[in-house]
Amino acid sequence: MLYNEPGRGVGVSGARDGATAGVMCVFHAPGLEFDHRDVARQKRIVMDAYAGAGWEVPRLIEAVPDASDFYFDSISIVRMDHYTTGRIALLGDAGYGATCGGMGAGMAVVAAYVLAGELAAARGDHRVAFAEYERLIRGFAKACQRVAGNAGSFLAPVTPGAIRRRDLTYRVLTAGPLMRVLDKLSTKAATSITLRDYAA
Repeated sequence: MLYNEPGRGVGVSGARDGATAGVMCVFHAPGLEFDHRDVARQKRIVMDAYAGAGWEVPRLIEAVPDASDFYFDSISIVRMDHYTTGRIALLGDAGYGATCGGMGAGMAVVAAYVLAGELAAARGDHRVAFAEYERLIRGFAKACQRVAGNAGSFLAPVTPGAIRRRDLTYRVLTAGPLMRVLDKLSTKAATSITLRDYAA
């Protein structure tokens, strides 16, 4: 279930055991700075962001201080001019990550396959392999990032009108024959690369 108020949203999904739930909080906070190591402060930021929220949010937020599996981060996209330099190559989230796009693990596995394959094909010459890796992966990474580009505004629209438009668009795209269009849009990025069959 997804509940929204302007600038903040809460997603709730039940666990298989029926006794617990996963909760995702997304809120609009441009320029927010935080210490990645200060979990207590991160929890306070979330609790403050949802103060006065309706629905079941107060009950959910009450559980934040004791949450043992709390995770806090920004919705971000990494855009780099190059994924390699010298003898270093970045792949997956480190080079072209896109939070909340649903493509992170798949993108990392594909990139690892291409990088390893190109290193093998170049017989270890990293300069040749890295150039091919960059050429092959760049379009795939950009396609995956396009899927994630609107995650924040989709999950936490900032105005009541934006919430209504998002809901209407989602209802239309998930109804009948248009579901195929939505499926095509969501799989287009994942299939935007033709993988080479590298020799073992």
